[in-house]
Amino acid sequence: MAQLRQDYDRIAAANLKLVVITPHPYAAVTAYQAEHNLTYPILSDNRRKGYRRYGLGRLSVLHEINPLTWLRNLSSLRQQGIARSTDADMAQLGGVFVIDNGGTLRFVHIAHDAADNPPTNEIIEAAQEISYTGGS
Repeated sequence: MAQLRQDYDRIAAANLKLVVITPHPYAAVTAYQAEHNLTYPILSDNRRKGYRRYGLGRLSVLHEINPLTWLRNLSSLRQQGIARSTDADMAQLGGVFVIDNGGTLRFVHIAHDAADNPPTNEIIEAAQEISYTGGS
């Protein structure tokens, strides 16, 4: 989410609509939005139906306790802190999808760990190709 806050202006300038879906409960989402003054929508999928529908997996227990995982995510932890919500599924992996107006997936990135996010440039380029290729 920290990267989205930093890159939101670039995403908006490319005329893209950003929607974040999180496994956190609604109350935690609205509090987080207010605390960080976020202007884009964040939707709560606490039951993770959307996550399953899009094939987003979960971290394994071995991955979560692996010291290399903690080291790789150390800078994120320093910047964002450890999530405070006890109702969220912290093992839920995320993804990034670009969907055209007709509902066709044009870009898919399924995360392998919590820090696995595609560069914003890749997302913007994929979205801009929709208009160049005649997508709706």
